[in-house]
Order: sequence, then C-alpha cells, then structure tokens
Amino acid sequence: MAKKRTAKARTPAKKRTSRVVGIQADRLRAARERAGINQFQLAKLTSIHPSNISMAESGLKDMSTHSLVVLARALNVSADYLLGLSSEVLRK
Repeated sequence: MAKKRTAKARTPAKKRTSRVVGIQADRLRAARERAGINQFQLAKLTSIHPSNISMAESGLKDMSTHSLVVLARALNVSADYLLGLSSEVLRK
C-alpha cells in the first residue's frame, strides 16, 4: 500500500535584513552629541524608532545597513567611522 502524501504547512519566509555587527556605540553617541541633538531628534530626522537608537548607543542592538547609512548621513559622518573602521569623523 502506497503512503499518502500530506501537505506540509509552510512557514512564512523571514524578511531578510542585512545586519551590521560592529557598530560602535560610543561613536554613534559622540556623533549625535557633536551634532547637538538628542536621541528623539535623531529619531525624527532618520525615521528610526527612538528605542532602537537608544539600544544602539548602549551596544544592545545591531542596526541594518540601511539604518547605518541613514544615521551616517544625518550625523554627517562616514559609515566607516560608525563601524570603527576609520578614525576620520566627517563624511567626504
């Protein structure tokens, strides 16, 4: 007797997001303070939730590559600076 095939329930595909592993929390905070804005103002500028900015500055959350670029542009620093790959602060 042949086995009856049963349909397996498919799990929804996970949204793929690139993650930045090495964002430097202290550099993100320093760049924000250098810009003279608080976390809430940075959140409004970047459309990133304030709690995500707070957790990133505390080193508790990785940011997506998109968020990294948005933060770097808003703070006028290079993404390499925020990643700790460059000591050059200002974006070219």
